[in-house]
Amino acid sequence: MLLIVTNRRDLTADWLIGELHRRDAPFVRFNTEDYPAEVTLRWSPEAGATLRLSDRELALSDVTAVWYRRPVPPSLDARYEQPRAEWARDEAMEALDAVLRTIRGVWVNHPDQNRAASLKSAQLEAARELGFRVPQTVITNDPDAARELVANARDGAIVKPVRQGRIRRDGYDELFFTSEITDSDALDRLGAEPYVFQELIHKTADIRVTVIGDSVLPVRIDSQRDPRARVDFRRVDPAELAHEPMQLDPEAAARCRGLVSRFGCLFGAIDLLETMEGELVFLENNPNGQWAWLEQRCEVPLRSRLADLLLAK
Repeated sequence: MLLIVTNRRDLTADWLIGELHRRDAPFVRFNTEDYPAEVTLRWSPEAGATLRLSDRELALSDVTAVWYRRPVPPSLDARYEQPRAEWARDEAMEALDAVLRTIRGVWVNHPDQNRAASLKSAQLEAARELGFRVPQTVITNDPDAARELVANARDGAIVKPVRQGRIRRDGYDELFFTSEITDSDALDRLGAEPYVFQELIHKTADIRVTVIGDSVLPVRIDSQRDPRARVDFRRVDPAELAHEPMQLDPEAAARCRGLVSRFGCLFGAIDLLETMEGELVFLENNPNGQWAWLEQRCEVPLRSRLADLLLAK
């Protein structure tokens, strides 16, 4: 049995589920916003763990694989007021985390490994050790250290968030894109929290490499034809940018596999850039990144490879 841990709005989960239906594969989708109001859990040392969802009761001992996709925090009804609501949410999450960790099947990816692999400093260090070129980088909340990097960067500098590029404000998601720093006044407008500052490297294209088990599936994104996408291609609707499947040389493909496996993961969405000289530069790895749009744009067999991985064991 495959357990998909995600949320109701996750379209990427919908995309994989279409493939699971085609294969008539057994799975359960668990949208975590339904918990704890509509989902109950039970655990004991003798009986193990179960989740009771709206349409069935699932013994977690029957789960052979988990796709830990995009869970969201537990939902609480209106009778909970602060500070009890915060306490109750933490209690609910603690119990759920503990129960899920009783599953001994294959994880793509385990939340602890996702967290370790997401750390910007750790992935940049690992990429450099594996032989990738990485941009000159400083992660800091020291304005002087940031100004030093900006001053010494030959072709300019960029800033991006350390972890989360999505900020919830007034009920809407506001995206924090990778942005070029054009003057020192921009540093004064940042908060006291740390940011990632890097040299700006001119590129001919972005390359998104999706690693699924042993498969390395790169797509070249022609981001430089649109000025809006020059620094961060996510600023532009993917339908407006040319996407093309490509091949990496064996050494670069091995580096991508090695980076994902370094953190005990089976999945990774790696962002590389291609320089004017044809060199590949590592930007970052998202161990829980989006991928469905790549298959929809250029028919890379991502969901079939992921389904193979999740159902094989």
